[in-house]
Amino acid sequence: MIRGDEPNLILVIDGNPLLRVLTGYGLESLGWQALLAADVASGTEMFRKRGDRIAAVVLDLQTAAGADEHRVLRDLRSLRRDVPLIVCGNDASAARRSSPAPRDADRLPTPFSFDELGQVLQRAVRRCAFDGSGAVAEG
Repeated sequence: MIRGDEPNLILVIDGNPLLRVLTGYGLESLGWQALLAADVASGTEMFRKRGDRIAAVVLDLQTAAGADEHRVLRDLRSLRRDVPLIVCGNDASAARRSSPAPRDADRLPTPFSFDELGQVLQRAVRRCAFDGSGAVAEG
């Protein structure tokens, strides 16, 4: 799954303490390390400090509700263009259909299982490592 020289740290930005910890636990059970942030500001600061070690970012839509989701994604991408971004929440499916920039992030509707999270994460990390763009492939 993860080679020794690859980053294996996943930044989880989720305002719900229970869901944040559970997502971190799920990631660790899948072989990743989790870095947990309670809000967008602290998550962005963590990314600034450790972005070179972060393999992907999981962002909860409700946590980003006070901020423009696309701005959050642009801010993170301005720090590192190739970072895979996974946006999760009950609006994830609808957001993908109505988003003016559907290539900004992978979407993961909630509730999700650890297996579903792992599959989306592996696809996103593999794709970004392959093309270096951080962009989501259509279809």
